[in-house]
Amino acid sequence: MRRKIWIPEAPMLNMRHYKEICGVSNMVGVAGYFTVDLIHAASGLVARHLEFKNLIPDAGLEAAGTTKIPGTLNQYCAVGTGSTAPAVDQTQLVAELARTNSTGSVLDVNSQDIAALGYCFVRVSRNFTTAQANGNLTEIGFFNAATDGTMLCRQLFLDEEGVPTTITKTSEFQLRITYEFRVYPSIADLVYSATINGSAMNITRRPGAGWDLRNATSSGQPVSGGFGASVASWEGGTAYSGTLGAVGSKPGGSLGNRTSTTEAAYVPLSFQREATHEWDSTAGNGLIKTIILAGRAEGLASGNWTYQHQLTTALNKSNTQKLVVQYTRSWSRYTP
Repeated sequence: MRRKIWIPEAPMLNMRHYKEICGVSNMVGVAGYFTVDLIHAASGLVARHLEFKNLIPDAGLEAAGTTKIPGTLNQYCAVGTGSTAPAVDQTQLVAELARTNSTGSVLDVNSQDIAALGYCFVRVSRNFTTAQANGNLTEIGFFNAATDGTMLCRQLFLDEEGVPTTITKTSEFQLRITYEFRVYPSIADLVYSATINGSAMNITRRPGAGWDLRNATSSGQPVSGGFGASVASWEGGTAYSGTLGAVGSKPGGSLGNRTSTTEAAYVPLSFQREATHEWDSTAGNGLIKTIILAGRAEGLASGNWTYQHQLTTALNKSNTQKLVVQYTRSWSRYTP
């Protein structure tokens, strides 16, 4: 009888038929800004004008992991009379008085000019008529439903000095609230280390093509999504032989798109989504210098937001190998 003898791999001899990149991570910051106009209905004159930043609580950050923001989380503006300072654990206004999703015939505005602004944004306007929200208003927020729902943001009305103030609204006035939700990508090149086949390698990250907030319809309304709400949201992934393109661009020498993607379940309060991209034996073959990883609708909208990742040393992938990339997108409150 012949006995089979199993010979273990020699130390440090890599016999795996794939190359693996782990720990690839992107962080974007999110913030929101209010513009408040108390308008005299008869004359059209603005009696009060305020501009101030809001707080995005954990509920808003959490919802961004699975829910679209424009078109959903920023639909209903609520005002109230509570004076409690905003906090990250809040989920409703303290003393809500009224809520509306009326645009007052003002269309949403979107921008993708990250080179000039340093951020992308979507801007919506909501209008309280002369018959609505009359009282001494002190707090404001945005929600995804006509009642209750998820609170995207909250703030006290603040004056020019950043001090809480009161908006006294009567039936003589309309109240127009403009809310601008911003996403700040990391624009400067970032060098980080990732593990490839068990060894650390430096990788340079830069925003790629498609940093926009929407594919707008003809009326200018945003068609949007969340920070990777489903596997389909992670559809982007391309290997390139070329080096990094400019911010908002992409490398040259495409070697092919990823062939499959799987996504881990969202972990509550983690504020990140993880996925694994794979290039099988038919894709990505050649000297891979740069990889673009994208997620459809990650964060705000249905445009492909991409990051370019340039390897210090190119990977030589053949048609007998599989490339596996474990990828993380994360978000937090923006801090200037």
